[in-house]
Amino acid sequence: MPLGPNSITYARRTVTADVTLDATDCIVLVDAALGPITITLPLASGDSLFVVIIKKDVSVNVVTVARQSTNTIQGATSRLLSLIYDKVTLVAGGDGVWYNIASNII
Repeated sequence: MPLGPNSITYARRTVTADVTLDATDCIVLVDAALGPITITLPLASGDSLFVVIIKKDVSVNVVTVARQSTNTIQGATSRLLSLIYDKVTLVAGGDGVWYNIASNII
């Protein structure tokens, strides 16, 4: 089905190894089948950064979503995704904090 004239498209990529995201990353599918992976967030200094990170494999390998520098993820230094389809949706507040606006993890 074609997208309409008012549709929004988001950059999506799949990663299979440790990576530091940048401001162009929006949707990140993580395949940790070969081993644990750390996804490092960009600095939360911009107020328009938005990222969705989803673990897409059934392995027991954990995906760690980590802060950069002294930033926090709502006071924490990281979030863990351990089950298939675990996800976290974060938005940068422009104040050094990534705010978790939706997730299926505690």
